[in-house]
Amino acid sequence: MPFPYRFVLLSGALAVVPVASHADELQAPTLIAGEDTVEGGSRLTPMDQGTSPEDVRVTQTVRQALTKNDQLSINAQNVKVITRDGVVTLRGPVKDARERAAVVAAAKGTAGVKRVDDQLEIQ
Repeated sequence: MPFPYRFVLLSGALAVVPVASHADELQAPTLIAGEDTVEGGSRLTPMDQGTSPEDVRVTQTVRQALTKNDQLSINAQNVKVITRDGVVTLRGPVKDARERAAVVAAAKGTAGVKRVDDQLEIQ
């Protein structure tokens, strides 16, 4: 269904602006089963974090484990942790393979994690 258009006066110029008219058109994109992408092919971002109490708890627990580990670099302590339906996606830079393994282990060791999608990058 095409969007209705509204006309807006901007600095003396007439602009056509599409405006969503249905709340269901504004929903967050859904995860494609078994993949680390959402509909449309884009990669997961923190905005794709699951909102269920369990997904929020898992993300919080993994984040706490990382920030409490003094052996990790600041980058490793601050990797993106995105949990959706029990699948934890880890994204961001780490110093070396040892740090990568420690971050992945922290996620895998968290109760409620079904799978870990390691997208960490060694700098």
